Parts: sequence; structure tokens; C-alpha cells
Amino acid sequence: RILIDTVPGAIGSEATGLLAFRDGVLIGGKSKLWYFDGTTTRLLLSFIHDPSWPEPLKASAVTHGVAYFLARTNSHDPLSLWRSDGTAAGTRPVRLASGPTQPAPIELCAVGDTIFFTTQTELWRTNDTISSTAMVRAFPAPGRPRDLYRVGNKLAFSAFDGVRHTVWISEGGRAGTAILRPGLLADPAYPEVFKRHDGNLLFNASQALWLSNGTPGATRVLARGIRGSKFQTLHTPHGPRTLFLKHLDGTTDLWITDG
Repeated sequence: RILIDTVPGAIGSEATGLLAFRDGVLIGGKSKLWYFDGTTTRLLLSFIHDPSWPEPLKASAVTHGVAYFLARTNSHDPLSLWRSDGTAAGTRPVRLASGPTQPAPIELCAVGDTIFFTTQTELWRTNDTISSTAMVRAFPAPGRPRDLYRVGNKLAFSAFDGVRHTVWISEGGRAGTAILRPGLLADPAYPEVFKRHDGNLLFNASQALWLSNGTPGATRVLARGIRGSKFQTLHTPHGPRTLFLKHLDGTTDLWITDG
């Protein structure tokens, strides 16, 4: 059955994204956000349709029953960070600075109680208050920090180190933010860099498939000379198995690994 039809008729509802949340699902549209609890659908927010950002849940994160996402409600302002508890009253912008100028997030990731986010050249963190919001580290151009992914209680991401795009790990402060393993080259041809496998990190770098628990000593090669994409982890009676597409010499095959 149809849950939402924001544009009645044959054109359809124009829903653009879904996010499992609490006991229901957040539904993002081109200019609206709804929550479906399994029985009823309620409107949480109306915002400005931005052709450069048609999917409000494209960058989203959930922690402790709160969903964070990006939207703009004023055509003169950039995208800003919002939070929702699944109710209209509990859907509001997150203030990241006391002044009129706010950091403009691009990508989000939750690690425990912390929301990490990127801007054009910086990695930031916040715990939903102005006092807890701080820049973790700035990175040289070109390219912003990207591909944020949680591994344990750390954040994995790729960023430029001044020479190459490589894989980084952050514990939330500048001193705890460092290159995972010197010499690894993140693969820009496959933007889905990271996937979790049995609590570890599965990723492409330096034309190889790697597995890591977020520490240099436990970062190892699974297979060289291949690239992987579209990772999907299955839980089998024999333990976790991750399926992926292997790309090599212009061919694509379906592979599986147990880590």
C-alpha cells in the first residue's frame, strides 16, 4: 500500500531515501522528512529543495535514539546539521557555534556518543552542544576527508596527507588522529572504501583488499592485485562471510571472504 503520496497522481511521492530508526523508518523526500512507525506516517520537517542535495538522508547517522541529517530551510544558507527523535517537536537544527557562522557539514558518522562530520577540508566532532563541537584536524587540498566509517570506538576515513589520499584513524582528538598505516593509497575509483566485517574494517587500498581492527599492527592484506566493491556481510552458521564484487583487468566477478 502507499504510505505517502506528496505529489498525487502518476508522478509518485518522490521519496528519495529511507533510514531505519527506532521501531520505524525515516523517509526523506526532495523537500520533506517523515517518520513511519509501522502504522502511521507523520511529517517531521519541510525544507528547501536543493538540486545539489536531493536526498536529506544521504548523509545521516543515528546514536542513542536520535537521528542526525543535513537539510536547509533557507535558500540563503548552506546545508546545516539537524537532529530528530521521530517527532515534529523533537526535530530541530543543531547549533555548532555561538556566532552566526556555522560549520557546513558534508558527511556524518556516529561513533558512540560522538557525531563526526566533514567540511571541505576539515574533520569535526560534536556531542550535540556548542561546547562539545570542535575541529579535529584540517587537511591540505585537494579533496576533503571522506568515507567516514566506524570501527570499534574509532573513526576510519580517507583524506589527503599532502602527498597521497590515504587511510586515517581518529579517536576524536588531533593527537589521536593519524594515518592507519604509512604508504596505503586509498582508491578514488571505488568510493565505497570501507565495510565492517565481524567488527573489523574491510577496505580497498594500494590495489589490494585489507582487513583492520583500527590499529597498524592488526592491519593486513587479504588479497593483492584486486579491488572490491558492493560489500555485503552475511551471518552464517560458520561465522560471518562478506560477499563483494572483485574488479581485475577489466573483468568483474563475485567473491567471498571469511576475513
